[in-house]
Parts: sequence; C-alpha cells; structure tokens
Amino acid sequence: MLDDYDVERLYPYLSRALGGQEDGFDITNPSVIKSMQALLTELTNFFSSAYELKVKDIAKHGHVIRYVRVPITSSDQSFQKEKEWLDAAIQISGSKCKGKFESAYWIANHLI
Repeated sequence: MLDDYDVERLYPYLSRALGGQEDGFDITNPSVIKSMQALLTELTNFFSSAYELKVKDIAKHGHVIRYVRVPITSSDQSFQKEKEWLDAAIQISGSKCKGKFESAYWIANHLI
C-alpha cells in the first residue's frame, strides 16, 4: 500500500491536480479512480487529433510517446469510414525507419 508521500513522489502532477500536498489522494478510492478516468478522457480529447495523441514523457526528458485511437467497427462499410487510424499507425511505425511504405510492408507481412 502506498502512503501519501509515495503517491505524491510517484504521481506529482496527479497529486497536485487531485488533492495537493495537504489533502493527498487515495488511488484506491473508487471516486478518485472515476475522477482520474474522466480527467484522462478530457486530456485525451484536448491533446489528440482525430486519431493520434502525442505527449512528452517528462520522466524521460521529453521523449515523445504516440498513441493511436482505434475505433470499433462492425462491418466492411464501417471500417472503410473509420480507416484513417490505420494510416496514422503506419505513419508512426515508419517514422524512425525508411518510411511509411516500409512500415506498411512490415505490418502486412506480420498479418499474413
């Protein structure tokens, strides 16, 4: 079990946002968990483009972390309407190698 000091040390920004030094916050409390999930949803919507979320990892000196929002589809038609996420994933995957087409080739080979 984490005490208030551990929580504040491990999660300094959450600690300030959800309680501060004087109150702290209990990460096992269901209402705090619900607040954290709502906060994450709002932050994701605020910082993301249509399908991509790019954030800097403060702990790793600004290392960029990229996430792709994957919609749930139930048919070929709905997939065709929502396939831009796949383009975003391929672009991210190929950003440090030979490029988008090389990345698409690797992904296609993995799926076969």
